[in-house]
Amino acid sequence: MGAFLVYILKSAVCLAAFYLFYRLLLSRETFWRFNRFLLLSLLALSFVLPLIHLRTSEPVQVNTALVMMEEWLIKEVEVQPIEATMPVLPSFSWIHLLIVIYIIGVLVFLLINLVSIWQMHLLIKGGKRAAMPDGFEKENIQLVVLPGNVSPFSWMNYVFVSKDDYTNHPREILLHECAHITHGHSFDLLFCELCLCLQWFNPAAWLAKQDLMTLHEYEADDAVLNAGVNAQQYQMLLIRKAVGGRLISLGNNLNQSNLRKRIVMMLKPASNPLALLKCIFVLPLAVLAVGAFARPEVQFASQDLEAVQLSDMIPAAPIVNPEDTVIFQVVQFMPEFPGGMVELMNYISSNVRYPAEALDAGIEGRVTTMFIVERDGTLSNIQVLRGVEPSLDAEALRVIRSMPTWAPGRQGDKAVRTRYTVPVNFTIQGKTTANSRRLEISMVDEEGIYQVVEKMPEFPGGMNALMSYLRENIRYPEDAKAAGIKGRVTVQFVVNEDGSISNIFKLRGVEPSLDAEALRLIASMPTWKPGMHDGQPVAVRYTVPITFRL
Repeated sequence: MGAFLVYILKSAVCLAAFYLFYRLLLSRETFWRFNRFLLLSLLALSFVLPLIHLRTSEPVQVNTALVMMEEWLIKEVEVQPIEATMPVLPSFSWIHLLIVIYIIGVLVFLLINLVSIWQMHLLIKGGKRAAMPDGFEKENIQLVVLPGNVSPFSWMNYVFVSKDDYTNHPREILLHECAHITHGHSFDLLFCELCLCLQWFNPAAWLAKQDLMTLHEYEADDAVLNAGVNAQQYQMLLIRKAVGGRLISLGNNLNQSNLRKRIVMMLKPASNPLALLKCIFVLPLAVLAVGAFARPEVQFASQDLEAVQLSDMIPAAPIVNPEDTVIFQVVQFMPEFPGGMVELMNYISSNVRYPAEALDAGIEGRVTTMFIVERDGTLSNIQVLRGVEPSLDAEALRVIRSMPTWAPGRQGDKAVRTRYTVPVNFTIQGKTTANSRRLEISMVDEEGIYQVVEKMPEFPGGMNALMSYLRENIRYPEDAKAAGIKGRVTVQFVVNEDGSISNIFKLRGVEPSLDAEALRLIASMPTWKPGMHDGQPVAVRYTVPITFRL
């Protein structure tokens, strides 16, 4: 839900910019139909542009085996200097409040429109049908006569008039309302009302609707005058009808818009066709909007909001033992599969059965699963975090569910519930028979550096000491702090056989000053305990993400 709210806010910014463009450059021109379609197009464009995603940073090419293990390793050593050991608990924040208010607004405006449509249905059903006068026998246009002093209006293929208007002014009024029906103005209003339901908080959406309805009236007035009606006589009729009541907001009412503006526009000479060239400026405006949304500071500003889910607001059930509901992301001693990481990889490789349909279709990919290692080492809440294809996803879940009991995560001397992520990589090797196709996880890259070993390298003092080191030694760059830039820099390096650090480079960056600070921090680390494989120290590639938060 948070991601949808970010999308709506971006759409609101686009709509405000586009409406300002229209208001300043084209609203005073006499291109009624062109302006109408332009305004509708800008409304639609404001909802499309936020869906376009651009990357402003250059992609980093990495070794295939590294890609397979990257998410695994990051999960093992993920560091968040400010919130390293905070448990995940349901909470209610100002972001949740905004989401609730927004949803209530959408529901209220949706209900208002449904009520208006229902009222229109009742008017059609309860009104008195009348025959169209001579010259107005247009196909599918129905005339409904209403009691009382009601301003004429139209909806879809229905024209609603009072008994007095039907008797005294049928031609001018019917010309006007039939023009609304012929040009499909009711569909414009339905689209506009849908936009308003989503953008009810945005003044630009309300102003755009008002301008669109005004353009409808300009277009209908123009149709009346082109039919040969005397302009002064028609203007006097509009003045007399200005006091009539309006029953339904969804309808195209004869007295809908500012009467003075309509009369001025009737008398105004046609605009120069070259003025249409002003619409070209919408193209750089759209490009500017897409580029602005792709900027890192905008992306990072929306990350926290996008991560918010409505499920986070659901309060927990009454707690007998708080430790049963607290779920840790990072603990002092992470959960461990019996025998360690290598045995976990071997278990997955030995137990995965490649689904026949995926095998025949040549479908490959990595299914990322997430689960909770309970305090007794059992697994719960097993789910697919990032899927590939239904049969592969189901097989990955089956393998995870069949795992034996783990060694639980520990915080100090207590076993705790810990969230854990395991990717299951499906790779088809060979092209002859199914028996020759198998799953393979590389342990050593092309440079002879291990990706995974029996005992992974360790910062002096363990995971807690590593987190403390990062938290205490990070110096937030002033320029990034002033610009409000935050994010996660992923740094990769090699822990050599003697525990020294080398081959430090940025795997995923955020912004130059944050990237440089992350590299400096890793380069200044003390000597590690080297990784061990077959009883010997070996060089191991290691990945550490460093989160910068204001």
